[in-house]
Amino acid sequence: MRDNMHAIAQRWHRHEGGFTLIELLTIIAIIGVLGGLGLASFKVYRSDAAYSVTESTLRNARNSVEASVNNPDVVQIPVALVSQNVPGEPQDASAHSYLPAFMIPKNVKVSVFYDPSCSTAACQSDMLEVSHCFANEYTRWVRLGDGSDFLLEHLAGGGC
Repeated sequence: MRDNMHAIAQRWHRHEGGFTLIELLTIIAIIGVLGGLGLASFKVYRSDAAYSVTESTLRNARNSVEASVNNPDVVQIPVALVSQNVPGEPQDASAHSYLPAFMIPKNVKVSVFYDPSCSTAACQSDMLEVSHCFANEYTRWVRLGDGSDFLLEHLAGGGC
């Protein structure tokens, strides 16, 4: 019986050599596929996070607009279409008076338009457009002269 056990143990040790080439290539292929899926998911999450920044920035810009337009002490001047993708306060003087205390975040492009003489639904009085440099979408807020407004979200395009 002891000789029989010894023969089994010798056969067992003889077949213990490690992984075969096929097993190693299979494991490398599985790791490659999982890595590729992870990278694709990362790009989607990064784009979604960038779009969330655009939504938040637009919300802050709208709050700033409402503060300036509803302030009777501030004389509103028209803002020609101005775009800026430099972080900080708006550099254009008219855009700065239209968006008081508003800071543009890093990697974000903000476009502003304001026409205080517009008073009918046939014209556009306000427009804010925000896009992120790493997003594939942007968002835009438009107010007509009669006070009605609408928000356009997930518009294709974007970038800086």
